[in-house]
Amino acid sequence: AEGACKTDPFCRLEDELSSKVPEWTLLGYTYHVESVKQVTGVESDNLIFRILMSRKTGYYAWKTLFPLYLITTLNLLVFAFDSSALEARINHSTVLVLTSFATLFVINGELPKVDYLTSIDKVVIITLVLNVVSALESVLVYKFNALEVIDAYSMWTLAILYVAANIGVIAPAIKKRERFVQNVKETPNFNTFMITAAQ
Repeated sequence: AEGACKTDPFCRLEDELSSKVPEWTLLGYTYHVESVKQVTGVESDNLIFRILMSRKTGYYAWKTLFPLYLITTLNLLVFAFDSSALEARINHSTVLVLTSFATLFVINGELPKVDYLTSIDKVVIITLVLNVVSALESVLVYKFNALEVIDAYSMWTLAILYVAANIGVIAPAIKKRERFVQNVKETPNFNTFMITAAQ
């Protein structure tokens, strides 16, 4: 609030650009003073200041997820080839698997280095698995004519499984982010920045 901002030295930002951090949304900040007794016996005050931010998701949605979904759509077109055209099917799937790996390397350069699988990592893995499964299905149908009947249903089955798997990965991630933002706003002494023109 404006009144609180008058007594808060950290509340104001000089201009709108000050609040724009690439890849991040500036949520607010907290600060408090801690009294610490030094080994010399002298007591000093430490100011603990935290800026609270959340990562912007739009960049990753358009730059990583959207291309992966396009690759998956193209991969499902493998079933448009006749089941006897094994070479055409394998070539189609192989090119898209290599494209997925190339996309994975590009994505890894943009994502933070962490020791666990992020939601985007899981989507990449699901996409790669789908590409490999479609290639294996093509080989099995070609080798065993009795399995040809499943070829007509494979595209829709894999498409439904892919969508369901993505929902299972992305929906919890969205809810987790919303809970994080809510928890941040409920942090004791949480304040938001105010944009004000430089005096």
